[in-house]
Parts: sequence; structure tokens; C-alpha cells
Amino acid sequence: MEEVLDQVFKNQPLTYTITENTIILKRRDERFLEQTSKFSLVPNSADFKSSSASSSAKVSSFNIEQKRADIRGKVIDATGEALIGVSVRVKGSDTGASTDINGNFVLNAPDNAILVFTYIGYVTQEVAVNGRTSVNVTMVEDRQALSEVVVTAFGVTKAKRGLGYAVQEVRGEDFTESRQNNIANSLTGKIAGVDATQANSGAGGSSRVIIRGNTSLNGNQQPLYVVDGMPINNTNRGPATSSGGLNVDRGDGISSMNPDDIATISVLKGGAAAALYGSQAANGVILITTKKGSAQKGVGIEVTSDANFGSPSIFPNFQYEYGQGNDGVKPATAAAALSSGRLSYGAKMDGSMVMQFDGVMRPYSPFSVKDNIKNFYQTSQNITNTVAFNAGSEKLRMRLSVSDLRAKDQQPNSEYKRKTANLNVTGKMGKNDFLTIESSVQYNLVEGTNRPNVGYAEINAAWPVYLAANTVDVRYMRGDPNRPGINAATGRELEWNPVPAAINPYYAAYQLGNEDTRQRLIGRASVQANILPNLFVKGTVARDFNFYTDEFYVPKTNAFTPLGYFQSSTQQDDKTNFQGIVNYNERFLKDKIGLNLLGGVQSERDFSKGNSANGNQWVVPDFYSITNLVNRDLVNASQGSFGTNSVFGEANIDYNNLFYLTVTGRQDWFSVLNPGFNSIFYPSVGASFILSEVVKMPKFMDYAKLRSSWAEVGSATVNAGSINQTYSVST
Repeated sequence: MEEVLDQVFKNQPLTYTITENTIILKRRDERFLEQTSKFSLVPNSADFKSSSASSSAKVSSFNIEQKRADIRGKVIDATGEALIGVSVRVKGSDTGASTDINGNFVLNAPDNAILVFTYIGYVTQEVAVNGRTSVNVTMVEDRQALSEVVVTAFGVTKAKRGLGYAVQEVRGEDFTESRQNNIANSLTGKIAGVDATQANSGAGGSSRVIIRGNTSLNGNQQPLYVVDGMPINNTNRGPATSSGGLNVDRGDGISSMNPDDIATISVLKGGAAAALYGSQAANGVILITTKKGSAQKGVGIEVTSDANFGSPSIFPNFQYEYGQGNDGVKPATAAAALSSGRLSYGAKMDGSMVMQFDGVMRPYSPFSVKDNIKNFYQTSQNITNTVAFNAGSEKLRMRLSVSDLRAKDQQPNSEYKRKTANLNVTGKMGKNDFLTIESSVQYNLVEGTNRPNVGYAEINAAWPVYLAANTVDVRYMRGDPNRPGINAATGRELEWNPVPAAINPYYAAYQLGNEDTRQRLIGRASVQANILPNLFVKGTVARDFNFYTDEFYVPKTNAFTPLGYFQSSTQQDDKTNFQGIVNYNERFLKDKIGLNLLGGVQSERDFSKGNSANGNQWVVPDFYSITNLVNRDLVNASQGSFGTNSVFGEANIDYNNLFYLTVTGRQDWFSVLNPGFNSIFYPSVGASFILSEVVKMPKFMDYAKLRSSWAEVGSATVNAGSINQTYSVST
């Protein structure tokens, strides 16, 4: 290092010393400065780094000022066309210029300068002047930049710059850094215009995703979810939309997926973006691409472990001047305290002893809802472990992953488990990889135990925690330590207010019961034949099979349902898709005109059936089975099926990677509509123009694009048999 530094500081006004791996610069003595004062010295830059193990330094260099001259030139592309707005600057300085409408530039620079040419979509070039006054450059397209692609309809990747509609893509790693059990909840804040919310429905609850706001009066505003090019079932079991509190949100389809298996998520926001999916895409489309195997030596193993914890963070603000009671009067008896259990309209709090709902005298002092929330709820735990195996060659690739999620909810005695296994295999065969075969199998097992109930009252534990009178400590509602929520004296629910529907929170958490299981199997197989380098045909078949079981029970000790209650149900949902597409790409007229054509057919079949049984009045306490009920309703069965056949097409034309035009159309035929009027057409037109390549941009902007689109989409939410008139007779 000393030899290098000696050369750097030779005949310079600075010298150096090295002390404990640190380079220290200092001025030379005056005699040296006098000898070198005839030179004009121009400093460049300095950056010093050191460490205990090694040291490196980038020191200030001083160059004798060189003769400057006007340098002129022209910048063209590979076809000889002039490029407008190319940035030309002197390396290491702020001196620069841009090419005009004819591709010409002029700037003043030293005769030994290095010029840096930069243009969007082209490889950056550095050219040494070497005393010349004329420098002409031919820019080379940056194929990687031009081919920056996103996944669009039917899994086809396209250059992002050429899209005439809004598409935004996020890598899977962005969702696992701040992990959510339901991957859909992570979309908020990562993709513009997407709002994902989840009710207080626990670790495995469903997510309500809205793209660009509500678009209709229909309550279902959910987008279509597509995994690896094929639509999946996102059925919500027990949606968190009931005001009665009798629902349990058992999650939606997307909640069963493991975030570690996701490579990218693309969101098609506008009608033009989603038009190729027809009626299912009226609310937008979320495209999910899963991870695939890669060519490598040996077997790669990836282990991911994640742990996160949560606690309530938002608390309502109530008044704490007047305490429990009504009409300015504090409760004097247990009955009065029970009657005003939810009322805080009593006397001013003075700390005196008053009777509470359980017959115990306690201070008439404020007890905040914030403390009640903290005392009732617990710290949630979400522990996820994923192991993935990667192996393959250029011809055959495989990825296998297994994961385990175990979650304890903030509501006591509530648990959620999810196990997943995902296998992806890709094989190529034939000359020039004529055939590409892909197959994937995904199995998910989801189990929920005592999930939080949602809604306003009845069996929702959150209701009393938030609305108890402001002098009541919710911990006193626990009652019997061995049977939370039970009055040890009566053996029944410990009531805290006069409305039996407003349940004791500990009773709701520990005495009521709900259990559910979701088993899901998604299989997909595709064969792609590369007929020509720019033409391929692809056929895909996929099936999404879901089987649910759930039970809910209320013991005989409940104040609202004193006889007890039981309900059990099973549900099977089966979605099968057949799809065939043809894709053609070509460029004409010396690559100035680009053409992409996509056409295809799709056939979807949906089948569902379910059975449920319910009843009340237990014969033997604490034995929760339909056979243990006095009153039973054993017959409640349903079954339905419907299908949709579709043809679709898309044409993309671009001029010089500058102007793009896209036209799409899809025709759907629905089995649930009248056979004479069961067809709907969904068209779209979109155009885009790269403005920044023809107009000089201000310094703060290096890319600008104009786009416009029109589309006609709609939703066919008619259930099987809905158009048939039926009559019912009652007596």
C-alpha cells in the first residue's frame, strides 16, 4: 500500500502517514508548496475506510488542469435513427448535456475526459475523448431493461413499459419480511390503490381486499385470485360481516397459503387489465406466482423460521368523571349493579365502597377500558417454520417445501394451526426444449380451535370488555378460577349485566366451543409446445378441492341459551379449470414494429355440496354430539354445480418500443343463465406512450409514460337455479 500511496502523492501538496491501519493526510511544508504553486490543482473526492482486520483507502487525487474544448457529436441507435434526450455527461463532474431532436449534442470538457452516455432502455456507455472534438456514439438496447416484465393475464409475462393499464408487482420477500398469516393482509401499503382489512377474527381470519375502492352496491367486492395462471377458490367460511355476533370467521381460501412459497404477486387494477378474465374479474385480479426449482449442483436446503407477537394497541377514550349507575345514582345493591352493568351515568367517582355485580363491595373509582383490554387479552404468538428443498438441472427442476404455523390468539384459549406442503416440478425435453412440462401439487391443512366470534353481541367476548361500566374491572368476571366465566355458587354463567345476550367474556372464551378443519388440495399440470422460437401452444388443467368440517356448541350453563345448542356442518367445494392458449410474438421493419397475439379457450366447472345438523337441549352435560340432543334437526343438505365456457383474445402492437396499443376481448357462456341469453362479451382497449423518450425531462424526473384505457366488465353472481320461478306453500 505504501508504494501505491507514494505514487499517488508524488509531487502533490499533501503527504500521508499510516497509524494503526488509519491513513492520515497532512499538508507538506511551505517550501514544497512554493515549488508547486505554478500548477493549478483541482481536487476530486475523498473517502476513507478502515477496520481492525484490514484497511483500504480512496484518497484525494489532484490532477493538473487540462486543456478544455467544445466536443460535438451525434447519438444514434442500431438502426441509425437519432436518439432524442440522451444524457451526456463528463465522468466525475457535473458537466453534461442532452441530445436534441436530431440526436446532436455539444459540451465543453477536458481533452482527456471520459463521456458517459445514458438513455432509458439502452446500455450505458463510457467513451474516452482522447483529444478529439467530435464523438459519435451508437447506443445498444439494454434487453434486460426493455424486458423488465410482470406477470399478466393467464400467467403470460410482458414488458412493463408496454402495458396500457395499471399493473404493480411485488416480490415474495417483501411479504415475509413483515409477515402476515394471511398473505392478502400484506398488500396494504405495498401496492397503490389496494386496501386489505381483517376484522377482529383471529390469526386465521379472512381478508377483505378492495382494489381502487368499492365498485358496486354488491357486498362482495373481492378480486379474483389466480395462482400460476389458474383461478382458485377464495370462499370465505363464516364471513366477518354479521352484526349478530353468531358468526365465526374461519378464513378464506388465500389464508391457507404459505407466504414462503410465493415468488411474486401482481395486481391487475383496472378493467382493461382484468378484462381477459371476464365476469370473475369485475373487482380486479391478484396474480400469484409460486416459487419453482432452479438448476444447481446438489440439493439446496432453505430453512425459514419466523416468530412475531402482538398485543392491542388502539384503545377507545371514555369519560372517567361519572361512574357506574344511572340518573346520577351509584348502585347500592348487587341487583342495581347488575342492572347498570353497561351504564356509566352514575354519581361522580369518589372512591367510596359500592356494591358490584357479583355482590362484592369495591371502590367507586375509575377503571379504564384500556386496562380491561390489557387484562383480558393476551400476547398473541405466531410461530412459522418452513423447510424447502431445491434441486435440478437445465432439463429437470424441482422444489419441495413444507411448513408449520402455530398461532395463539390475543383472545384467551384460541388457537390456529396451518400445515402446508408444496411440490413444483418443471421438465424440458426435445430439441431446443420443444416441450415444457410443469406440474404442481399443494396440500394445506388448517385447524381452528375456539376462534374469536365476530359481531355485536351474543357470543362475542370483545363486546363486554369494551362496554362494561367504567368502574368495573373485567377480571372480576372470571368467577370460578377452575371454570372461567362460571359463577361458583350457581354453576352457571356469571352474569354482569341485565341482558343475557351480552355474554361474560371469560365464558365466551373458555366455555363456548368451536372447532373447524379445512383440507385443501390444489393440483395443476401444463404442457407447452414451442412450435417456433416466437410461437408456443400451452394446455393446462387445474383442480382446487376444498373440504371443510366445523362444529359449534353452547353448554347448558349459558344465560342466553339455557338449554344449550349444537351445530355441525361439512362442505365440499370443487373448482376445475381447463385452459388452452396460443401465443405469437414477432417484430417487423427492422424491429420497429412489434406484434404479440394471444388467443385461448377456457372451461370452468364448479361443484359444491354441504350437510349440516343442529339442535338444542343437552341430555348429558359436557358431551357435545348431535346424538346427545333432545331436539334435533338432522336434515339440511345442499348441492349445486355450474359451469362457464369462454374464448378470449388479445392483440398488442408497439412502434419502436415507444407507442403501444392493446385490444382484448372475452366471450363467456354461463350455465346459470337462460340458454337463449347466457352469453356476455367483455372488450377492452388500451394505449400507452413513453413520453420521456421524446421530451426532455426535468432533472427530478427520468421516466414519464402516458396511458389510457377503456373496458367493459361485469359480474355474474347468479347462483344455480336463481332464474327459475318457484313457489312455496305454508300452513
